[in-house]
Amino acid sequence: MKKAWILYLVTCLFCLSSTGMKASGNDVATGKQDDPVLTEADEMPLFPGGEGEMLKFISRSIRYPVEAVKEKKQGRVVVSFIVEKDGSITHPTVKRGIDKLLDEEAVRVIKEMPKWTPAKHNGEVVRLEYTLPVVFRIS
Repeated sequence: MKKAWILYLVTCLFCLSSTGMKASGNDVATGKQDDPVLTEADEMPLFPGGEGEMLKFISRSIRYPVEAVKEKKQGRVVVSFIVEKDGSITHPTVKRGIDKLLDEEAVRVIKEMPKWTPAKHNGEVVRLEYTLPVVFRIS
C-alpha cells in the first residue's frame, strides 16, 4: 500500500504540473449579475501553503475505497469547485469520473479542504471555478 501512495503522489505531481493548476475558459454565470463566477483571474486562488501543501492534504485525506482496490479501479477524477470570496469551497462537481466509488471519494476530499486564499481580478476578490485532477493509482 505504501508503494501505491508514493505512485499516487508522483502521479499527482505530474498531473498538477501538466494541467498548470489553473482554470480556463470564460465567465460562468451564477444567476446573479453582481456576483459572477469567473474561470480566470489576475490572481488565482491558493491553497494554504501552496500546491505542495495541497498534495500533502490530498494524500493524507484520500481513503482508497476497499472495493475499488479489490476491483483494481484506478485513474484520474477531474473535479471542479468554486472558491468563494471568503476562500471556502462550494459546489464540487465531477467533470470527468472513472467510477462511482472513486468519484465520491474525490468529492469528499475536496469538501474537506480548508479555506483557500481567494482569487482576485482587477484588484477585487472574486468567486472562481477551479478544476483539479485527483489521481487514484494502485501498484
